Amino acid sequence: MGSGTSLIEAQRMGRNSIGIEIQHDVAKEAYDRINTEKNDVARTKVVVADSQTCDMNKILLSEGINKVQFVIMHPPYWDIVKFSENPNDLSNCDSINEFLDSFGKVIDNSLSALEKNRYCAVVIGDKYANSQVNSPWVLLH
Repeated sequence: MGSGTSLIEAQRMGRNSIGIEIQHDVAKEAYDRINTEKNDVARTKVVVADSQTCDMNKILLSEGINKVQFVIMHPPYWDIVKFSENPNDLSNCDSINEFLDSFGKVIDNSLSALEKNRYCAVVIGDKYANSQVNSPWVLLH
């Protein structure tokens, strides 16, 4: 979930949203930021959990929801920025293969909450390794 921008935009559009963030401090900051954008029509929930393993259905049912219509994910760009010391934080993966395997778990878990024939968007860029001209691009999308 990060800073909560997607949840703020959902709220501005009158859409209900749930954000999942692995870091408690980041989730608290996002929650505070989101609550400056009150909307009496939209419900917004911030959950502190690991998106790889949390029980998405339990989270949804706690809000009286069976499935969602749209999933948006904006994972870290592998190891460009280390966001925490948590070993389950995707930014701490030791290799691109570990990152892709872990992010695959996030995708599988998230899609379990998605209604049939609905959409999922992943916002991610490429990584230029070692800041050298001859270094390979690491394609993350």
